[in-house]
Amino acid sequence: MGVEIKKLPKSRTEIKIKLSGEEFSPYLNIGAREISKTLNVPGFRLGKAPFKIVEEKVGWGRILDEAAKIALDQTFYQIIKEKKLEVLEKPEAKVQKLSKEGLEATVEVSFLPVVQLPLWWKIVKAEPKNKIEVKENEVEESLKYLQKSRAKFIRKSKAAQKGDLIQIDYEIRRGGVKIENGDIKNQKFILGEGKFLPGFEENLVGAKDNEEKEFSLNVPADFWKRDLRQTILDFKVGIKGVFKVELPQTNDEWVRTLGKFDNLSHLKNSLREGIKIEKEEAERKRWENKVLEKISQEAKIDLPDVLVEKERDQMIKNFKTRVEEMGISFEDYLSQLKKPLKDLEKDFLPEAEKRVRILLSLYQIAKEEKINVNEEEVKEEISEILKKYPTITRDLEDKEKEVNLKAYLRENILQRKVIRLLVLKAR
Repeated sequence: MGVEIKKLPKSRTEIKIKLSGEEFSPYLNIGAREISKTLNVPGFRLGKAPFKIVEEKVGWGRILDEAAKIALDQTFYQIIKEKKLEVLEKPEAKVQKLSKEGLEATVEVSFLPVVQLPLWWKIVKAEPKNKIEVKENEVEESLKYLQKSRAKFIRKSKAAQKGDLIQIDYEIRRGGVKIENGDIKNQKFILGEGKFLPGFEENLVGAKDNEEKEFSLNVPADFWKRDLRQTILDFKVGIKGVFKVELPQTNDEWVRTLGKFDNLSHLKNSLREGIKIEKEEAERKRWENKVLEKISQEAKIDLPDVLVEKERDQMIKNFKTRVEEMGISFEDYLSQLKKPLKDLEKDFLPEAEKRVRILLSLYQIAKEEKINVNEEEVKEEISEILKKYPTITRDLEDKEKEVNLKAYLRENILQRKVIRLLVLKAR
């Protein structure tokens, strides 16, 4: 058997395979036997028809093709086993010569690339961490949010003013035609917070319960929905309720009604500690991402297109889901952006490349540091998930879903272990 291996760009490899007539001959019999498994030949069970009868039924060419397929599959996987290569996709085979005298073919495939890491522990030690500070105005903002969450809403008969809660139904038309999703019911909001199209809330100041208001607004050029930009929209608004917002006084007496605090100072300290924990968590993630990004940037990796494209496709799939959760079809969203899918794929490509570089660098660190994940760790992770989400039990009854979940968790645990190592090296 002759084998020539040639490395190609982007972690692709070309393997030239040459089998002599003597080496190829056994595959002819194997090929005929495989074909006979689907042939109904009187007097013979499936898979038991003699070679000559199979040849008469399907022709010599069909047997040659089947034999070549089996020979290439077996030879290819024998080669990658000997060379300890990790295949990323189904190989592409091109047959140059095929007869009973032998087989010559070229197989191209992408392999998991070799990753040459930089002195990553130096990068880890050199990356600074930001000092965590909690400012007093942040505590006050958090207190205001808590105060608003405990507000009482008292229906009023007087005209709506800024700061009131207002409940409305409204309809939106353009040129007399109702726009898509232009019929909204029971919308509640605080008047004056500026969450709507400019001018919308101003037109409702002074409105009373059960009143109807009609007005038109010019849509600004930077409006999020492209097809409505720089158009005129007509609004018909029905006032379903106007409510005065009564905020509790932020004093010791109110604080004690919350159940866990002795006084206002106690509550503020708790808020301060909560903000600090959130900031520490955000800083931890920022530092980890920065370190991994720097390591991956300095690593030498010949990125395979197949991995980058797979990551990009997954990113677009996740993005599509988020868009559709907002009640917009993905096709309409792209149409509003005036951006074809191919352009979106191009936009996502740099981030996909970055993510793949980081993942490959993570796995290489794990390999060099002999970090592994055992089955017991995966079982413990599943057990924790089931405590939070018992309904997932049904998914685990599906063997494919169980395998996919375990693979995902194994990767996740491995990544966490590598990150813990980075944190330890930074000390």
